[in-house]
Amino acid sequence: MPPATLPRDSAQEAERADHLRQAVTEALEQYCQQHLPDHADCTRVLREDISPVRGVCAVAKDAGADLLVVATHGRTGLRRMLVGSVAEGIVRHASCNVLVVRSES
Repeated sequence: MPPATLPRDSAQEAERADHLRQAVTEALEQYCQQHLPDHADCTRVLREDISPVRGVCAVAKDAGADLLVVATHGRTGLRRMLVGSVAEGIVRHASCNVLVVRSES
């Protein structure tokens, strides 16, 4: 027997998605203002249609990026196998150089 699902109100789902997009965009802008110098040449993109690895690699290629700087949690062993690594995927698939830095713990 398939699991029961509740009907979704598409207008309500669209409103939630719009709210989430706005919140993510504002958080990204605030982060960039706090942590990046004014002269930094940065591209801010929100993509929902593809995986993070494909999205980052596509944006870098489209922008003609020379370098991607990516943070990693530094997971190892079973956790890494189960969760995967976006940073590793970017290193494998990017069309430019990638600098991976370990995030602060």
